[in-house]
Amino acid sequence: MTAPRISVRIWHPDIDDPANEEFITSDVLIEGGITFKWGAHDAEQSNRAPASAVLRLRNHHGRYTPTNPESDLFGIIGRGTQFRIRVLGGPPESTGQWETRFIGWANSWLPKWSESEQDHIVEVELFGPRQRLGANREPLETTLERGVPRLLPGVIGYWPMTGGKYTRNFPDVVGEAGPAEAKPWDPNGGVYRGEYEAAATGPIPVLKGTSWVQCSDLPRYPTTGYLWMLAYTRFPDDMPDATTFGVPIMALNTNTQATSQWVLYVTSAGRLRIRAYNSEGDEIVAPDWTGGFDVRGQEGFVFIRLENQGGGQLYWRSGFFPADQPAPPDYDYDVIGGIVNGAYAGTATGWYLWHEDIPDAAWGHVVLGNANALWDAETNGKLARLVSAYNGERAADRIQRLCDEEDLLLHITDSGLSARMGPQRTKGLLELLDECANAEDAIMYDSYGVAPNNYYNHVMWRSLGTLWNQAPKMTLDYEAGHISPPLDVIIDDRGAVNDMTIQQDGGTARKYVDMDGPAGVDAIGRYSASKTLNLYELAQLEPRAAWEVRKGTVIEPRIGAVTVNVTINDELRYPCEQIYPGDFIEVVNLPRRVTPDPIKLMVVGVQEHITESMRLFTFITVPGSVYDMGHTWGNSATDMFARADLTDSTVATDGFVTGTDTALVVDVPTVPWTTDPADLPFDVRVAGAVLTVTDVSPVVDGQQGFVVSATVKNGVVKELPVGARVQIEPGAYAANV
Repeated sequence: MTAPRISVRIWHPDIDDPANEEFITSDVLIEGGITFKWGAHDAEQSNRAPASAVLRLRNHHGRYTPTNPESDLFGIIGRGTQFRIRVLGGPPESTGQWETRFIGWANSWLPKWSESEQDHIVEVELFGPRQRLGANREPLETTLERGVPRLLPGVIGYWPMTGGKYTRNFPDVVGEAGPAEAKPWDPNGGVYRGEYEAAATGPIPVLKGTSWVQCSDLPRYPTTGYLWMLAYTRFPDDMPDATTFGVPIMALNTNTQATSQWVLYVTSAGRLRIRAYNSEGDEIVAPDWTGGFDVRGQEGFVFIRLENQGGGQLYWRSGFFPADQPAPPDYDYDVIGGIVNGAYAGTATGWYLWHEDIPDAAWGHVVLGNANALWDAETNGKLARLVSAYNGERAADRIQRLCDEEDLLLHITDSGLSARMGPQRTKGLLELLDECANAEDAIMYDSYGVAPNNYYNHVMWRSLGTLWNQAPKMTLDYEAGHISPPLDVIIDDRGAVNDMTIQQDGGTARKYVDMDGPAGVDAIGRYSASKTLNLYELAQLEPRAAWEVRKGTVIEPRIGAVTVNVTINDELRYPCEQIYPGDFIEVVNLPRRVTPDPIKLMVVGVQEHITESMRLFTFITVPGSVYDMGHTWGNSATDMFARADLTDSTVATDGFVTGTDTALVVDVPTVPWTTDPADLPFDVRVAGAVLTVTDVSPVVDGQQGFVVSATVKNGVVKELPVGARVQIEPGAYAANV
């Protein structure tokens, strides 16, 4: 038996780390123990609780009082100070090496002392990255506001026009242009700020009556041969009657003589058209666009794009980029273009958004650019994702993108098939990360830097598909003394769900109900629940509800926590050090009065407790068998979960005793069991006994004969009652989420 050893350091560039580590470690009080926690703190919590620990430090010298100016750590320690805690451990073949077991930031420092002034300590609360993220609940900007300046090349001006109803003007957030101004043309008109909102846009103005928004304060930008303008709008379902050419909605002014103004129109049939005028006001371009996209009831970007072709030719394009834009290369079906001789792109001198006789048109996110950006496939693919607020993005891809955008360290384990999500709305970063994990039902927790991974300060993610069909990483034998008390093996209805409704965020709902299963409504009564998830399409809802019912109808005993004392079980120390949330463990040889079967558990939280003489690991767990999924039906040679269960089969005759008899008669009122020798042997569970079937006879009068081994796999010897259900073992479940 070896007493555990720890080492504590404050991580700061202004202090000598080795000396600091030695000094601080000697001041750490571990008589009452130190506990590190990662993931769920108990079986009823989310696995996404922040990592946490509490250190108790001797403080008779006042060194660890942040407000003490005489401390050599004054100005260094305080809220946000990073601590790293290491424990002497490592693989069995090593002679011992320091393993980082916890990294966290100080959230509070609590000095304590006795009335006699003899005992001075400081309690320091430490938390992982999630706690720091949770302290900043400010919603992120919209996907357009975040993405336009970062992803679109050549942006010289950007006016999001977001904000509440008291916004008086709309600044350029990336360039040096003046603000856009909103003006009515008559007393009944007006720009109603922040009245319309979509996931990608945030609150943007609605133009009513006769009104417009303009910006004519543009600095002189370099002439590049390219010039383009984007503006987000929502068209009403019904357009007003207009002249044949339509009514103007958007204009771009340039510093050129030949084409000094480009004006975009929309017809009563929802078709876009464009006109260009020279500096004298003469019409230069007036194409008749009879085809194209009907914009009525649609929203997205309207655009004008100009490009010098050389030889005095100007190539122009205009059209509509819908918010539900499909992936490239199908992005250019809403475009019209042509050539103007004796003209060039020039630079922008102003822009206008009109509202004339069009009821309640929303406008926002005006973008000017002077690079060859629009209609480049890569750039337009990015723009399509921004304008749709990444609708349809997979959960693992979204969390990776968000963490990249926010410089947050993430380690991701993904199957490539995580759940597709709905649009990304304006929420806080932590709320968005949790929304991804909820949509996927993923494991997400603060890292703790354990070798060989060493993912210090990371958020850890494990997609649902990577959790299925895992073998246990560690087996704990109850009879061998691997498990320390208390061990609560609970059979109750906590967490029971056999009637589940999944509500699509901002959409409709679908339900799944288990009526006749072992824990279905007919067996235990109705246990209903509901969740709202940001999922992409209706087809996802019912399978996800079925998955929640699958988890909520497990009939094996529930174990909320398993504790291992590695000081007296040294052979388990290194295996315990390698268990992470999302891993599986197995408990065997429990008292037969509890269960004769091994219990598979998924770890959702890890707690490590260290004292002067003892080191304990407590694994917070949920039932693990629900993650054993059949996904290659009929391939029983390679997939033990690839057999469909016949839930209506029952024992037909009395007198059969397990461990003695080998001929079992089974009622099969509907579908028969396989008689193909290639499918044999297989196991069945009957009244708690697990039997191996070596032969099956054909159906005669609704019955089949099973030849079973006299050896009972789980040692349950009993007489099987007539009517007992005969079920495949292990139980199969289709991975359809």
